[in-house]
Amino acid sequence: MTEAEQALIGPLHEGHYRGHCLAGDDVHEGVMTFDEAKAYAAGHADVDGFTFEHQSREPAERVRVVFKSKMRVLYDEAWWSYSLGKAF
Repeated sequence: MTEAEQALIGPLHEGHYRGHCLAGDDVHEGVMTFDEAKAYAAGHADVDGFTFEHQSREPAERVRVVFKSKMRVLYDEAWWSYSLGKAF
């Protein structure tokens, strides 16, 4: 079974998902807090969500965030993904 076959494929409801987004569909990358990432994503029509590696699902410190045009989340304990739920 491939990673894509094991992944949650969007559109996804708004909220947190445990795991990282599959490679591809990148729109932007930056280092920011969760709140900054959520604000950036909400202000860009081509962003469906973002993914980041951290223990906390809403880190207050800055982390590397990858913004995605499609949400395809593969379960991973070290990562979180956040969907804006735009399709719903």
